[in-house]
Amino acid sequence: IVATTVNSSDDVLVELCKKNNISFFRGSEENVYQRVLDAAVKFKVDTILEITGDSIFIDSNIIQESLDIYLNGDYDFVANCVKKPMYIPGFDARVFSTSTLASIKNKIYDQEDLEHVSSFFWKNSNLFKIFHVKPPADLSSDSIFLGLDTPEDLKLLKKIYKNLSHNDSYFDAYQIVEYLKKNLNLINYNSKTIRNKV
Repeated sequence: IVATTVNSSDDVLVELCKKNNISFFRGSEENVYQRVLDAAVKFKVDTILEITGDSIFIDSNIIQESLDIYLNGDYDFVANCVKKPMYIPGFDARVFSTSTLASIKNKIYDQEDLEHVSSFFWKNSNLFKIFHVKPPADLSSDSIFLGLDTPEDLKLLKKIYKNLSHNDSYFDAYQIVEYLKKNLNLINYNSKTIRNKV
């Protein structure tokens, strides 16, 4: 389910969803927490696997790892991107229940928690059973950033896609990291960017 905004600038995304028979929900740009919660309620979702829009190179194996831990454990929140060691930014996955997300609605007072949906969980970790998924060494790095926040990020991501997506074939996180190791100069595309602390 694509949880996008009511802004006219996102009409193109909604049209893409309609064309490809992808479920979507439209809500507030600023209150992403409420948008995600409303989408989950509308579609009667029990478990939310959150992939943010700035995570472009989704690796199904990494996502499945977090989901399996959540489904087979007794946790309120499972994530691979909130406590070091963590996966390279851009391979993020967070899993929690709709009911747990709804339970914090009247406890959120920080605008940051409305924007980042699940940040309240790890900022108040004493209130929840949390599991931090640790990555293999090859997929953890302080020097690589594969999220999409800036024009410099986009330049790097386009370069990776152009070189690995032969005929739109699937490529995974290991292939991306291997490509970057062979082309270390590419990491400099966005290495000087000052990142938001969240």
